[in-house]
Amino acid sequence: LTVALAVLAAGSLPVMALAGLAAAVWVAWTSVQTFAGQWRKYGAAARAVANMPRGFHGMTLAHFGVALFIVGVTCASVWSADKDIRMAPGERYTLADYTFEFVGVSKRQGPNFTAERGEVRVSRDEQPLTTLYPEKRQYASSGQPMTEAGIDAGVARDLYVSLGEPVGGGAWTLRLHVKPFVRWIWFGPLLMAFGGLVAATDRRYRVGVRAARGATIPGAVTAAG
Repeated sequence: LTVALAVLAAGSLPVMALAGLAAAVWVAWTSVQTFAGQWRKYGAAARAVANMPRGFHGMTLAHFGVALFIVGVTCASVWSADKDIRMAPGERYTLADYTFEFVGVSKRQGPNFTAERGEVRVSRDEQPLTTLYPEKRQYASSGQPMTEAGIDAGVARDLYVSLGEPVGGGAWTLRLHVKPFVRWIWFGPLLMAFGGLVAATDRRYRVGVRAARGATIPGAVTAAG
């Protein structure tokens, strides 16, 4: 399957993307094949899953976590897009198939800060997706300005907009980001950690520890005697 993916994609994908995605597919596919082998060994349907050792389930989850992590790193590295741009109210800019329309900036009073709040509408293929509200905040306690990005998070991509500085005539500088599959970089390690926890509950490990202790204690007594 990996070879087939490489042949089909070789003409259109960058080498880094091809290598990363092929590695992810290989890890996931070998995990599926191993799981299928265990399924046949332990029988059919839900009984097979219940009879499989928890250590095996943990290993399978961890391997899928590795695959997700590889996909996230590959896609975020190869297909991420960002742009620093000057935009006046009503202007639009398309980045990686997403159209950002700058509506303008308004004042906002927070509990301990004042803010200039931008409004950016995002659409794709002329279909509205979301509205982002990046801010530049001035805190009363420290007097330091802080930038709060407008973020729209998703499983397959994250969108970010940061508000820069005013450049006159109602226009501002903005920084636009499109990050595909960036959250998979976090989902993967979380799934790996969860797989490790599942594996740690495997009864075989507890029985092995008790057996080792039982074998050690009598030997120690005999040596002392």
